[in-house]
Amino acid sequence: AIRDVYKRQALLPRSAVAVGTAAALLAPVPAPGTGSDDRGDGVFLVPPNPAMHDEHAADEERHALRSRAAARDEDIRTLAARLSGDRALAARIGSWRADCPPGMLTELAEAAATARTAAESAEAVLAEARTARAEADAVSYTHL
Repeated sequence: AIRDVYKRQALLPRSAVAVGTAAALLAPVPAPGTGSDDRGDGVFLVPPNPAMHDEHAADEERHALRSRAAARDEDIRTLAARLSGDRALAARIGSWRADCPPGMLTELAEAAATARTAAESAEAVLAEARTARAEADAVSYTHL
């Protein structure tokens, strides 16, 4: 179980690490020549990171680290841009809430209804005035 966790996590320690229960780690070491890191008793060895002793592996590790760092930097820039936009939006909403206290929307709706009624009345007066003007123009042309 613990071996599977180590394999999935791809842990690369700086030195070899023996893993097992306390009793298994304190038990006598099996005879040399077994040719395996696994003693068969639940103890196994996590090998050190190859980059610690192999220049080629170290170079690959550096490239992988640079690539991951560049990807993280891009993610950070993307998140920073989103955060900036979110903060600007939060400031706009805060300003709107300060300028528009509770009840303000009801007042604005009432004012809009009053303005709509006034506009309808004005349109009726304008229509009457146009009709009166048209009649006046018709009368003045007939007297000429």
